[in-house]
Amino acid sequence: MRHAAYGIDAMLAFIFLASFIGKTVPRGAFDRFTTAVAEMRLVPPRLGRGVARLVVAAELLVLALLVTPLRATACLGLAGAAALLGVFSAAIGTALRDGTRRPCHCFGRSTTPMGIHHVVRNITLACLALADLAFHAMNDAYRPADSWAAIAVGLVLGGLLAALDDIYELFKPMSRAA
Repeated sequence: MRHAAYGIDAMLAFIFLASFIGKTVPRGAFDRFTTAVAEMRLVPPRLGRGVARLVVAAELLVLALLVTPLRATACLGLAGAAALLGVFSAAIGTALRDGTRRPCHCFGRSTTPMGIHHVVRNITLACLALADLAFHAMNDAYRPADSWAAIAVGLVLGGLLAALDDIYELFKPMSRAA
């Protein structure tokens, strides 16, 4: 179980890193994300930019906590990851219920409309974070450096989940016109 827990740590850290970079590094990425937040119509338009900043700051904080090699900070990072992923799931679910299907720009530029697969991904990740939190809370030894193979697998899985929109588009049925 210890190796699985460290793999989940790495996967979540990669996902939050990719999300943070995708929203802040490419030219215009933060503006696209801010627009996506506003288009979800969950907060008044004047608060959209502030909410977008808060999301990015929270993702960076979770990432910093996850990669700090202390059990206490890892536990805080996992709790924060579960909470954020729960909020993201609720926000996307609410937007979908209200008919909003614009791309969310969760990991930067995307043309894939928000869908139930985003909610399922986030809920699954939140459950994994909670299971991982329970493991770390019940075990005194915290030595992620002992599990390089599990960490590598976690990073690969994190990369695949960060590319979920691209994978989804790849396997989506083509229209007759295409």
